[in-house]
Amino acid sequence: MNKSKLYKEMGLRIRSCRKREQLSQEQLAEIMNVTPQMISNAENGTKGIRPENIIKFSQALNISCDYILTGKGGQSDFDSIIKYSEILGSENIDTMIKLLRTVQCFSKLDD
Repeated sequence: MNKSKLYKEMGLRIRSCRKREQLSQEQLAEIMNVTPQMISNAENGTKGIRPENIIKFSQALNISCDYILTGKGGQSDFDSIIKYSEILGSENIDTMIKLLRTVQCFSKLDD
């Protein structure tokens, strides 16, 4: 894959996630402590994105770096939880909450 195509695909994923979070380019730039022009360049695929900015996008938009770079992997763990909650349906909400609380207790034991 050539660089130009890669940059454009990364930009489309970033733009889509920014819009999902209902952020303007200016708001995202402020969160990431970068210029709005950098956000625009990234979304339009006109320039490559520095590794430290890929990390900033990941944190600001709650997506994985892998998703930004390749489009693979979940957009976020939260999206996976929502997907499975929808599959299981509202009649199983109490069971899901109990399961999550149990996992939380076990994760505290590992600390």
